[in-house]
Amino acid sequence: DAERAQEVRSSPAIYSNNNASEKKLAVITTRNRRVLAIDLEDGKMVWEAIVRKRCDASPVICDDRVWVGGLDGKLVALNIADGAEVWSYQLTGQVLASVAIGQGKMIALTDKGNIACFGE
Repeated sequence: DAERAQEVRSSPAIYSNNNASEKKLAVITTRNRRVLAIDLEDGKMVWEAIVRKRCDASPVICDDRVWVGGLDGKLVALNIADGAEVWSYQLTGQVLASVAIGQGKMIALTDKGNIACFGE
C-alpha cells in the first residue's frame, strides 16, 4: 500500500494446498497491526485482517488457518480463505515468537515466561 508504511520484521508463511482452484498465498504480519495475504501469482492483496496490537512473530499456517500472536498477548486464528477471525485466546505477556504446531497441539510462549499448550 503506497499510502501506508508496512514495516515487517517477520518471515512470511506460504500457503499452497496443491488445489489448482485455490490461490497460493504469502501471509505477512506487520508492525502496524495488519495481517496481509498476498496472491503469489499476481502480487495483489487477497485479504487484510486488523489485530489489536502489532505482530512481530511470523505467522504459522495449519489446517487452513493462519495463527498469529500479538504484542498484547492475544493469539488469533484467521481463516486462510478470507482472513476472518475464527478463534482467539488472551495470554499474559507479549507473544514475540511464532507458535509451534505439531502432533495435534499448539504451543505459545510469552515474554513473561508463560507457556500455553492447546489441543488434544
